[in-house]
Amino acid sequence: MTPREAALAVSEVAWLRPEQARDPETVGAALDELAGAVDGVHFHVDLDVHDPSIAPANSYAVPGGLSADAVQALLRRTVDRLPIVSATLASYDPSIDPAGRMRDTALELLEALAASGTTPGRARPGRRGSP
Repeated sequence: MTPREAALAVSEVAWLRPEQARDPETVGAALDELAGAVDGVHFHVDLDVHDPSIAPANSYAVPGGLSADAVQALLRRTVDRLPIVSATLASYDPSIDPAGRMRDTALELLEALAASGTTPGRARPGRRGSP
């Protein structure tokens, strides 16, 4: 386990490795657990989670990452279960992406986020942080 993984393991941050994110049952279980504790989620994507053969995000991207379709599927599964109240796309270095493939992939993900219809204020009563 890397130091980063060890720190995340003892935190309250919900995260999945790429191989876990490909498994609908693992994703569903993580979302069910999260839904029992929160009203909404912050959807964060380090763009280097995408496999660099599809689109290079930065010099840290490693083989075995997710496809753009897999990331979009995670977004849909999340929206189906919980409102997304904020989002971040991070870890992009345009000098590593001269053809703009990751830029285009990120813009498509932003469009999907905007079209997801989730907005702040859709909290469900009775959960932590609810009015």
